[in-house]
Amino acid sequence: MTTISNYINAAYPILAINTAEPDRAQQSIASELEGGGHKCYSWNITGGLTDIESGEGINIDPGPMAPITWLTSTAPENSVLFVWNFNRFLPSIEVVQAIQNSRDILKSYGKCLVILSPDIVLPDIIEKSVQVIDFVLPDAEALEAILRSICTDAAVSYPGDADDLVQQAMGLISFQAENAFALALSSTGLNGFN
Repeated sequence: MTTISNYINAAYPILAINTAEPDRAQQSIASELEGGGHKCYSWNITGGLTDIESGEGINIDPGPMAPITWLTSTAPENSVLFVWNFNRFLPSIEVVQAIQNSRDILKSYGKCLVILSPDIVLPDIIEKSVQVIDFVLPDAEALEAILRSICTDAAVSYPGDADDLVQQAMGLISFQAENAFALALSSTGLNGFN
C-alpha cells in the first residue's frame, strides 16, 4: 500500500491532500516521516510558519507567496512544508506561477509542499504537477482510541457496547467522533455509557 510518506520519499515535490482534518493529516504524515531524514514545517495564513518538531515560529513575510519562497530558497534539504487551505490562494496567478516555478527546485532538493484542504481544486496550469491524494477517515482502531480517551478523561468505565458505538461513528472525522462520544456520555450521565 502506498502511503503519503512514500510519495514524499519518492521526491514528489507537490502533494495536495484532500482532508477535513488538516491537523490529523499533518500529525500522521509527520509521524510517518519521523527518523527518515525529513524536517517538517507547518504554515497557515493566521499562524504563520512553524517548525513542527520544536513548535517554534519562523519569521517570514506575511502572505501566501512567503511560504513558497521560504521553502525553495531558505528551507534545508528534505524539508516538508504543510500549508493549510492553500488552495484558496490558487486563483492568484502569482501563487500559481510560484508553485509552477518551484516544482523542479523542490524535487532536486528533496523538498515537498503539501497542501491540506477539504476541497482541492487545482488550476489547469499546475494540475499535472501536483499529486492529489485523499486522506482516509479514522478507522475503527482510531475511533476506539478516541472513545477510550474520553472515558479516561471523564473517569468512567469503558462501555460494554463500545464496538457498536465505534461502528456508528465510522465515516466521521475525529473531531465529529469525539463530539458524538462526548455527547453520548453527557446524555447518559457521568456514570458511563451503560
